[in-house]
Amino acid sequence: MAGVVGVSMALNALLLVQFVGFHAKRDLSFQQRFENQLDAIWRALPETDQAIARDIIAERHDELLRKWRTLLSDSGQAAVALRASSFDEGAARRAFGQLNQAFSEYQTAFQSVKVDIASSVSDEGRRHLSLWRPDARHRR
Repeated sequence: MAGVVGVSMALNALLLVQFVGFHAKRDLSFQQRFENQLDAIWRALPETDQAIARDIIAERHDELLRKWRTLLSDSGQAAVALRASSFDEGAARRAFGQLNQAFSEYQTAFQSVKVDIASSVSDEGRRHLSLWRPDARHRR
């Protein structure tokens, strides 16, 4: 009996480690997507403007990250509401309302950062910033 309990505990520990590892990796990939998006902004600018943009992004990083994580969490909640075995239309509508609010808050903060950058960089930097799009390759 003690052997069965030991094996059971070992399997449960293994499953827990895999579960935590999976979610840590998943969170890291979301974190990496966020960081890549921020890096893409300053990399799209002429070299003379990149340090200015990096500094502005660094100042607002934590605020943006908080809003990004809220957006991801609310997105997950909306997905859960849709696939619930006992679908509740009201709950789904509330979840999507919350998701829309989170998206709006993230977008507003992100656009504010772009305006802050635009007000601090060269005319050429503003031109490059106007061409930048999330998840798209920048063309100079």
